[in-house]
Amino acid sequence: MSRTALLIGGNGFVGTHMSKKLEKNKYHVISTGSETDIRKPEEIEILVRNSKPELVINFAALTTVRETIDEPLKTYEIGFIGTLNLLTALKKINFKGVYLNISSSEIYGFPEANDLPLIEDSPKK
Repeated sequence: MSRTALLIGGNGFVGTHMSKKLEKNKYHVISTGSETDIRKPEEIEILVRNSKPELVINFAALTTVRETIDEPLKTYEIGFIGTLNLLTALKKINFKGVYLNISSSEIYGFPEANDLPLIEDSPKK
């Protein structure tokens, strides 16, 4: 029996690559995109309860810096309220698996080639 991975906002570029990698590692992947609104706790609770994931990766975010500047309230609602909704839903099912929240590589600025590869301890710009 395969393990279940839930990818919130996982239908974008990075999420689709992660999905393929997980499937190769015998995960049953449930991936959501804009059809699931992380800002709506009822939607997230139903998704989490029905999928019973062992791995949850949260990719949910606006996709460009321009969008985040143009829509600061939506950025906040997805990034903070949405994540809170997801974590609350996981708590309700007594989730004991692995949770990963994806951020943006833009916190590292535009590194020079000799600064690559980036790691978590790389200097933030």
